[in-house]
Amino acid sequence: MRNLILGLAICAGGGASADSTGEALSTAFRGWANEQNVDGAVAVFDTGTLVATAHAGRDPRVAYPVLSNSKAITGACIIALVDQETLAWTDPVGDHLPDIDARKGPLSVTLAQLVTHSAGLNDDSTQDRMDGWLGESGSRHLSVTEDALNVRIRPWHRDYVRYTNENFAVLGAAIDHVTGDAEAACRDLVLTPAGASGGRDDVFGPFLAWGGWSLSAVDYGKFAWAAFGNENFQGLPLAEIGQNAFYGPGVLLRNFGDTHSVWHFGQYCSAAGHDAGAYFAIWPTGIMVSANFSGCPDDAALAALDLTLAQIGNSAPQ
Repeated sequence: MRNLILGLAICAGGGASADSTGEALSTAFRGWANEQNVDGAVAVFDTGTLVATAHAGRDPRVAYPVLSNSKAITGACIIALVDQETLAWTDPVGDHLPDIDARKGPLSVTLAQLVTHSAGLNDDSTQDRMDGWLGESGSRHLSVTEDALNVRIRPWHRDYVRYTNENFAVLGAAIDHVTGDAEAACRDLVLTPAGASGGRDDVFGPFLAWGGWSLSAVDYGKFAWAAFGNENFQGLPLAEIGQNAFYGPGVLLRNFGDTHSVWHFGQYCSAAGHDAGAYFAIWPTGIMVSANFSGCPDDAALAALDLTLAQIGNSAPQ
């Protein structure tokens, strides 16, 4: 699962209608999928209302893996647990991992640091091992957490964003502990209230908190808008990554004065042949896209998708 923090394109607003913007985004995605020789699906929303879908070899209403876009589900789930006072952002994670025998320092990192990839975890132990875990029936939250918290955290890396799956594996273990079942709890807390369906992917499910959810393009869009479409992010943990961009609770955002864009990519490139990807973005215009695709397009191709869709999404009237 590649570490993808790609910069959402900065574009000026314009004036196309929502319907024409939806068609333009659908056409652009189909063209990109054809150029990359991948199958895919996209759903376009205007302030939370579905305005367009496009098939590029996939049905936008059929569930596919969302990979690292699962982190947004985990982030939203943590927000909900904080809101109901089950958790607090300042909690040392060790408070919610009583069965973990780890070094004292790692257990002191907070939920806020983990959810923004700024806990000081620097070496991602998952990257060379995930192919061997594909299709397992259980969760890898706890085993990855044990590995992650038994290494020397570099204090000078705290509050510095280092994107690793380990941060969200630890969060998944904490959610499992306080709720009994991260999948059921997060579904009930953030998917069902949004009118979205989704669940543990048959192949990537062991990575649930960092990359194991499966949703359709339409359902992921419903979730993403409900969780982040009207979120002002005030009071939520954010870690700056440069160029006025931040990593928040499972998502990236960039501020534009009183507005912001929110986005994330997910991708798995596998020697075992299970290549897949996902993308979502919400622009200041209120236009949102949610997409999934097969294959393993390179970073340049993903950046081109981001740029093309952002130029269109930012041209819609506000």
